[in-house]
Amino acid sequence: MDLIKEFEAQRLHGGKKSWYTGATFLPGDSFVLVDYSNSRCCLYDSACNFVSEISFSATPWDVCHIKGNIIAISFPHKNKIEFLAVNRMFESLLTVNTKRACYGLSSLDEDRLVFSGYNNEEWRDCWGVIDKNGEEKFYHELQGDSSRDQSYVALNETKTQVYVTWSNRRVLQCFRIEGDFKFSIELTDKPHGVCVHIDGSIFVLGHSSNNIHQISPSGELLNEISKDIPRESCKICTSLNKTYILITNRHKDTRDKCFIYFARYRR
Repeated sequence: MDLIKEFEAQRLHGGKKSWYTGATFLPGDSFVLVDYSNSRCCLYDSACNFVSEISFSATPWDVCHIKGNIIAISFPHKNKIEFLAVNRMFESLLTVNTKRACYGLSSLDEDRLVFSGYNNEEWRDCWGVIDKNGEEKFYHELQGDSSRDQSYVALNETKTQVYVTWSNRRVLQCFRIEGDFKFSIELTDKPHGVCVHIDGSIFVLGHSSNNIHQISPSGELLNEISKDIPRESCKICTSLNKTYILITNRHKDTRDKCFIYFARYRR
């Protein structure tokens, strides 16, 4: 994996240390970052210049691209998902109330989202499909005690397989979109972000190390890629054409900088 570039994300003046837990690309390679610590969302252009931001009264976690300039952001502590349009500035379009604490988000189509999180009534980890009306089209609970912790979700290119991580479970689990279990693979580190590369490989970001687990579509661990990125990396996502990767982290050095990394994977 080749590091293309890194840049220092804009810090909120007088705010807390930034923790970018969500990221997604938009057409033209502009991108959006979700700052969990400061309850805001930031837009950057393709040259990594800060463009604008929006602040929220609730704490956001993840973001996904829907279509065109439309994105969706999860608010797990408020059981809601918000849809926004991004045209240099952010415009709120729709707020959807959810039954679950939704953390990870991935777009199934322009009307439906796949989410991961937990059932905060029965304390069960779960994932499912929800539409823009807040109606659950599918819901799946995992067996065993809930981790009640952060999670991420990704879909393969054909939108037929769901990949889910929960940071306390130390596994990547794969399901068919209809809910059938496909495989589970143990990881050496607490997993955070997950994304699917153009060749079908699944990349899972290790939170406490600087390793990226590369996993085949059939569930085989292919490689552990070690890069010079700081600990506590959080979100990994691919560009819309899936040719390169963005990684966010919470970097806690004396200068309190938070770096964003762009990398390209080559076999």
